[in-house]
Amino acid sequence: MDTEFKSVNTETYLECFRKIFMANAYEFLEKSFANERDKCYKMLDSALSSVKIVAINTNGTIDIEGDLIVNFALEYLPDIRSLKGNFICCSNPYITTLEHSPSIVTGDFTCSNNPNLQSLEGSPKFVGGDFYCKCNPLLISTEGSPTTVRGHTSLEVNDN
Repeated sequence: MDTEFKSVNTETYLECFRKIFMANAYEFLEKSFANERDKCYKMLDSALSSVKIVAINTNGTIDIEGDLIVNFALEYLPDIRSLKGNFICCSNPYITTLEHSPSIVTGDFTCSNNPNLQSLEGSPKFVGGDFYCKCNPLLISTEGSPTTVRGHTSLEVNDN
């Protein structure tokens, strides 16, 4: 039995996981955002098609590589433990926090010009590159920002 599982093509398994995730995301969008469902589904599919799933962890999180550009609500993302690449979430009206961001980003993490971003809660614990978080008018605290940033940090908060 063990050998049968080991002989399964990993790429096929990961592609099946991606398709199952997309089907579940589509069902969620159907129930929650029927009027914007197709637009959101296309954005999600576009974002996930630019990355490669490299591992599915025992806790259900995934590791991916590639640059992830997010222009939709972060809760639609699968639980990403590690992103080997850059995470870009700019000019995104759908986010209020960074909940559901990857825990580890080996490249840059950019979240600027988000009109509704109010909290850094959920931001990665580790960023291997630069952390950019500027021009978010509702952001008033650095609480929740990454624990470790290996590159440069450019972080602005509104002190009204």
